[in-house]
Amino acid sequence: MLSFHTVMLLGFTPHRTLYPTTRALQTGTLPVTEPHKLYYEVHGKAGGAPALFLHGGPGAGCAVRHAGFFDPKHYQIVLFDQRGCGRSTPTGELQDNNAAELVQDCERLREHLGFDRVARGFVNAEGLLSTAVPRIREARIPCIAVHGANDLICPPLTAYELHEAWPEMELRVVPGAGHSMYDSQLQAEVLRATDLLRTVGAVSTPGPTQSVAPSMVAP
Repeated sequence: MLSFHTVMLLGFTPHRTLYPTTRALQTGTLPVTEPHKLYYEVHGKAGGAPALFLHGGPGAGCAVRHAGFFDPKHYQIVLFDQRGCGRSTPTGELQDNNAAELVQDCERLREHLGFDRVARGFVNAEGLLSTAVPRIREARIPCIAVHGANDLICPPLTAYELHEAWPEMELRVVPGAGHSMYDSQLQAEVLRATDLLRTVGAVSTPGPTQSVAPSMVAP
């Protein structure tokens, strides 16, 4: 049985390459609150377990290689450019551009794509996750957080503070790894986490009576 309560300091993790990416199953734009329109892509397995990837920021965007953190034979992977980022419009717009609206945008996108639940989430922004912690804890959603011990942009202290606020979360601190999730050891550990989450909670097409499955966060 999985434990989501322990702070883990990991040793060397063997290098792993990302999963191969394929042509998008679907692309589109979703109007949200004025004046924003969100660009999104869906990759992986049609009808698979929905996995929502949230890119970092501020001002970044999604890329096809982000889908490579998920097994395309299991997951239906949703990538989207957040407000004002990437191919979402208007570019650089700051009006109503905040963490609370981003959380709502995830719900809007879920409804637009017809998912009863988003079975897995991958967050590349601990600040956003901290905003959503009360709702996540209330829903009893387990989480694995992966953080580089040598991260100078988001120091490990922020991960420990998040873990203190959310003790049920499993925190994996990777020695020698920095901020980039493409750091070889951090990348390998993120892949291990998404593989592990394949076996936990709902799969394929979760229904309204099923429990919400885990999320995963990297710096």
